Amino acid sequence: EQATSFIDSIMASMPDLDTSELKKRGLYVDIEKQRKVFISPENNKFPRISTVRRIIDYLIITLEIEISYFVFVIKTLNKQNKEAQRFYELITKSNHYFSIRDYNLALKYIDKAIKVKPSADALYNKGIILRALSRYKKAINAFNKAKELGFAPAQINYTVAQIFSLMHDKVNTINMLIETKKQNATLLNSATTEKDFEWLYKDADFKKIIDIT
Repeated sequence: EQATSFIDSIMASMPDLDTSELKKRGLYVDIEKQRKVFISPENNKFPRISTVRRIIDYLIITLEIEISYFVFVIKTLNKQNKEAQRFYELITKSNHYFSIRDYNLALKYIDKAIKVKPSADALYNKGIILRALSRYKKAINAFNKAKELGFAPAQINYTVAQIFSLMHDKVNTINMLIETKKQNATLLNSATTEKDFEWLYKDADFKKIIDIT
């Protein structure tokens, strides 16, 4: 009973383990099952004289699991840190080349960044670069992927409306502006001065959407 109480106090002081991850990596041992094997009074396989040894064995198994788990966590964090640093470096290079209007190199580095981490922001940036390269259909695809990953849908719809306008696709431009207005009408405040929409300034449908009388 004292041994049981001692083991239970050890278990209570231990942090919870992510058993699902341990099972995937073959590190999981059923702690409660091992406790019963080692210290159950009903277990006749071990004489009472070996109670201390069973406690030690139990603690060794527990410690091995803890060590294996934390080594895994540390390796995972190190990998994530390296990936985050690499992602930041690639984004920085892409932004630099975009700022000096070398859009092809900007695209090259944003694609590398997306391979490291396909984030919504990186995909949005890719859409901006593709737009600058007049690769409008690919830009729209990049923006839609960014929206799928959680980028602000209203901003995406407004930006895509601008691209459709550059393509002189009135129907899709109007549709995207309508969607934008449903989600965030304030984004349309700049539409009357946006050069991308200049050819639509006098269009009745366009004026109706942005409330020009």
